[in-house]
Amino acid sequence: MIEKKIIVCTGTDRDKNLRVRLSLLLVEDGVIISEQYHSVAVGPGDDLVGIREALEAHIGSPSGGVPGAPWPKVPEEEWAEVEAHGGIVFTPERVARRLARMEAADGPSEKKV
Repeated sequence: MIEKKIIVCTGTDRDKNLRVRLSLLLVEDGVIISEQYHSVAVGPGDDLVGIREALEAHIGSPSGGVPGAPWPKVPEEEWAEVEAHGGIVFTPERVARRLARMEAADGPSEKKV
């Protein structure tokens, strides 16, 4: 029987964004017969719950362009590691710096009537 399995690998880039890579595995009798990757970047202050929901919707859609889709949801224990890494890397100072850069890039906002 072929089983679909997801393993998450988490690292950072030089700007301290999390780089979350899903290993999408097809496993038959304990042997990996196919492995695809799907990645997403997560920045300081990003909504991890929303990112996970969007990621699962994407890999779960047969028409989403991900080989082998639909894939199951990311296992809780795998996503818990993403959250743990975010808790370490996304310090309050890094979140504040990123939010300040984003506001500066957007410029002053004016309400249009």
